[in-house]
Amino acid sequence: MAASELTGKDLWLSFNGTVLSVDFRNFEESQEVDLVDVSAASDDDRTYAVTINDGSFDYTGLCLSGGSGTVIWDALAPGTEGTLIWASEGSVAGKPKWSCNAIAKTRSRSFPYDGVMEISANFQKSGAITSGTI
Repeated sequence: MAASELTGKDLWLSFNGTVLSVDFRNFEESQEVDLVDVSAASDDDRTYAVTINDGSFDYTGLCLSGGSGTVIWDALAPGTEGTLIWASEGSVAGKPKWSCNAIAKTRSRSFPYDGVMEISANFQKSGAITSGTI
């Protein structure tokens, strides 16, 4: 069976119970690990040890008219902490999903004179990412 490429169009995304994927434009997950320099005077090259995991998420979506845009904007208030859930293949039962505790770190709105309004937010991962199925 050949593997098929995924596109972002099926992404299902929610934060604290508010669905963000209604008119999303982009969602990016970034995972990293902190390193500590364990080099000593006799070393010719630096050596590192892994210490702790970290990560962040970036979201961009359309700023919807009426109540929907307000609900999403309010849900992304900086300092809001809650569960971030994302499922790359949609919300169909049996499809993979990931979740973690996250903190809304920043939010912004753009008002281009010749384009659609967008809402953007950045989340800080706070704890482990768990995986499962919808």
